[in-house]
Amino acid sequence: MDLLANLNPQQTEAVTTIDGPLLVLAGPGSGKTRVITTRIAYMLTQGIPAWKILSMTFTNKAAAEMRRRVERFASVDELQISTFHSFGAWLMRRESLALGFQRNFSIYDTDDRDSLVRRIMKELKIDTAFVTASAAGYAISDAKNRAIDPETYRAGAYDVQSKAVADIYSRYEKALVEAQAMDFDDLLVKPLKLFTEHPDVLAKYRGRFSHIMIDEYQDTNTIQYRVSRLLAQESKNICVTGDPDQSIYSWRGA
Repeated sequence: MDLLANLNPQQTEAVTTIDGPLLVLAGPGSGKTRVITTRIAYMLTQGIPAWKILSMTFTNKAAAEMRRRVERFASVDELQISTFHSFGAWLMRRESLALGFQRNFSIYDTDDRDSLVRRIMKELKIDTAFVTASAAGYAISDAKNRAIDPETYRAGAYDVQSKAVADIYSRYEKALVEAQAMDFDDLLVKPLKLFTEHPDVLAKYRGRFSHIMIDEYQDTNTIQYRVSRLLAQESKNICVTGDPDQSIYSWRGA
């Protein structure tokens, strides 16, 4: 099968440029995902081991579609094709001990988060008429996605309500450790903390993933950008595709 047969010259250049950084900008329906999947297949034909390739996107549906397309060309068993959150979960199941979590830590969804926030508010005697658990939970999630820790959040609290959220946020993080749990946002936050505080672990995964690809790069937030940059900083082999005129996840800090 000729991998390049149905590609235009620009797509062919993107697929065959596998060394060094590469930015692919294109609008919807222009074949960005096809470039990523064909590029993966091309790298395999060039002798790059499947387990050294990391490809990330933003939804489980997009990741599944990417895997399905790559399967046309090669086995995907050893390929790491996932969402950023799934990659974070995969990483933390292997390295969570470094951050004080057992490998069998629980993952809290939004309902779990709000339930814990509600309990903390009761302990702190914060009236739900003043700030609701869901509003406080959303504020905490927003802070995490912007790489704002409890101490930094508290320093920026400017009114009674934000100061109350700062108290909740601080207690919430301690409660997660006590429960040996991470929330959905921690699947982004903890990998960044891990790589920043443990250079030996970062070196391990820099060696593991020699080629990194990110689809819909315009949707990356601060944490996702920093994690991908840390991983690719030595090899420089990173390819990102995106549409600068479209950002679906701007509400999450993208």
